[in-house]
Amino acid sequence: MLKKRQSLSLREVWWPWWEALRAVWWPFFLARLGLLLWAAALAVMVGSVDDYGKKTQAGWPPMDSWGIWWEKVLWIPWLHYDVHHYLAIATEGLARHPEGSIFYPLHPLSIWAATQVVGYPPAAAMLVNLVAHLGLVVVLYRYAGEDSPRVGQWTIGTLLTFPLAFILAIPYSEAPFLLFTVLAFWAARRRNWSLAGISGFLAAALRIPGLFLLPALALEWFLWALRERRRRAWLSGLWLGLIPLSPYVYAFYLSSQGIVTTWDPFRWIAEIERRFWHSAFVMPWTTLEIIVRQISQGLDGPFWINLLGASVLTLLALLSLDRRRPGPSLYTLLIVGASWSKVVLPPGICPIESFPRHLMVIFPIYLLLGRVLARWPLARPAWLGLSLPLLLFHSALFIRNAWIP
Repeated sequence: MLKKRQSLSLREVWWPWWEALRAVWWPFFLARLGLLLWAAALAVMVGSVDDYGKKTQAGWPPMDSWGIWWEKVLWIPWLHYDVHHYLAIATEGLARHPEGSIFYPLHPLSIWAATQVVGYPPAAAMLVNLVAHLGLVVVLYRYAGEDSPRVGQWTIGTLLTFPLAFILAIPYSEAPFLLFTVLAFWAARRRNWSLAGISGFLAAALRIPGLFLLPALALEWFLWALRERRRRAWLSGLWLGLIPLSPYVYAFYLSSQGIVTTWDPFRWIAEIERRFWHSAFVMPWTTLEIIVRQISQGLDGPFWINLLGASVLTLLALLSLDRRRPGPSLYTLLIVGASWSKVVLPPGICPIESFPRHLMVIFPIYLLLGRVLARWPLARPAWLGLSLPLLLFHSALFIRNAWIP
């Protein structure tokens, strides 16, 4: 009898996740395959351009060996910008690449671990991304699907067809970060504070904004504990203390290696940004002043893309605020404020570089769009007609090294 209860308990835990996987794997597969074929077609027809301006084209019929040709088709189109830093840290360590210390350690460590199995670092990085991306889709479907299955389906649809969705399909840290962020809020909704704390810890080990999960989840926990009025409810909030542990442990490691001079996460981040990346943290209105000054001096294409993308994403983020969900709303406001507070300083470089990528981790945006598309069928063809061409356009710019997302 005891074994039967344990079997039912395990089924109750895992069956909803299996159902979620069955619901999302087909659109996920089509979306990933579509991006892979699009990048391969570009690599064959026009080639990709690396960060140093060198063009690599996988012509047809192949003039190189099949191994080199497949590398040009499958890997090189995706190896740009931050991917190089993750691969360098994973294969050579921070001692040889101290500028990479701005990238939190969990993602390079994951690539290193996968490399021990796969043997080829770019393939290992793509494998880590594939698993994280699929996990994100499953968790987000469960989170959004609690409103209704249709909302869950269209939330996943907007995530996979978003104009910047290709960023989740390259070996950046956005996909794993969003995976653990959404999982933390899903656990908080279920009042599973141990899972929320562990997920927040992992998110904070992936990206700087992971620290924002602490006040957002703490608000959710505090409002719940006030209603419960039980000692156990108040003690459960101690799990959230795991979240700031990641950046402090990482800061201790960097300090012991002589890379930074302080354990304060915010101070050492500013130190690394200033030393290696020529960036600074300013007040959001100072960022707006810089943008106005840049507009008066003339704009180039990348600046317009970043400005329009950041403006639209900020508007969608503000529209997604919901007083019934105080935790996600606070997280949204903190991400918006932080994203508009970091600028690139050297003249001639876009001061709001990567703003859209920083804002796309605001997952309530996809929930908002999913609810809209679930409610109004006429909006669905309009969304696909607008978002898919933009997705192909932005990913082509990335592959051609014409825009830094």
